Amino acid sequence: MPGRAPVGSDAVALLSNPRNRVVAGAVVVTVVTLVGVAAFFGLRGDPKPVASFPSPAAVPAASDGSPSPEATSDSPSPVPSPTPSPKAAAPAPKKKAPPPKPKPVTVAQPPPAHPASPPPRSPAPGASCPTYAGPVAPRADVAAAMGTATGRQYRPTLRLDDHNPPAITVRLLMVQGIGWMESGWQSTIVSCDGGVGTMQVMKDTADWMNQKYGTSYDFHTLSGNVSVACGYLAWLTRYFGDRYFGGNYDLTGDATKLVLLDLVISAYQAGFGAVDNAMAAGKDLPNTWYVYGVEGFMTNQPWTG
Repeated sequence: MPGRAPVGSDAVALLSNPRNRVVAGAVVVTVVTLVGVAAFFGLRGDPKPVASFPSPAAVPAASDGSPSPEATSDSPSPVPSPTPSPKAAAPAPKKKAPPPKPKPVTVAQPPPAHPASPPPRSPAPGASCPTYAGPVAPRADVAAAMGTATGRQYRPTLRLDDHNPPAITVRLLMVQGIGWMESGWQSTIVSCDGGVGTMQVMKDTADWMNQKYGTSYDFHTLSGNVSVACGYLAWLTRYFGDRYFGGNYDLTGDATKLVLLDLVISAYQAGFGAVDNAMAAGKDLPNTWYVYGVEGFMTNQPWTG
């Protein structure tokens, strides 16, 4: 406005006083200090922990001059969990599924069922049976009788009009294993249920086999006993081979699945009808303990000891 001094001239007049200059300087310093503090904390934010690293002199060196793995970190590395060692695989059970669908077979005369369990190896004290019909033959004689019987070809028929049956041989090792399971190769033992000799042949089975093959074997003798048993095993081989395996009569074993050998061994003790019923129901063999026992003897051959 006309007559008013400029603003700058007023400021110069104030600062010309020494006391006013001291006060102004203090104000300026205070303001600058506060601005600097505010800027410092605003830029920094929340404090973060700073990782500490060992100085190069504190890190031991490996033999090749590089830092050793143990010294490259202040904290120990996590130890990986141990890998559990695999357990030994248990023997796989044989497949319980039945073999292929059977073909209908009409049996001319069914064989009698075998005893439910093998006879005792010797009579219990005070027991009236089993008994012995005479001296037990040496194992060498039993082995010879088995070799002779399994060396023959058998032609078992399944029907009255079965005029051209196939020639079937019985596996020696199977006969040896069954004989050991049944009697321990005792040639003259007679069990409480009437089973006779090494193969524990029943009278009805002997009559049926002699009629079928036109023979006259005496099942009370060692050779006749084994021959009747082999004839019956040949019949079972033919029956199950035709019914489930398409006419294949191979008696080779298999540890992982049901094969003809298993069915024949099972039926020798339980009867072929019991095996058929189990197959029809999709169940396991009715006497796996017996089958596995015989096959174990076939593997270990205790009669050679």
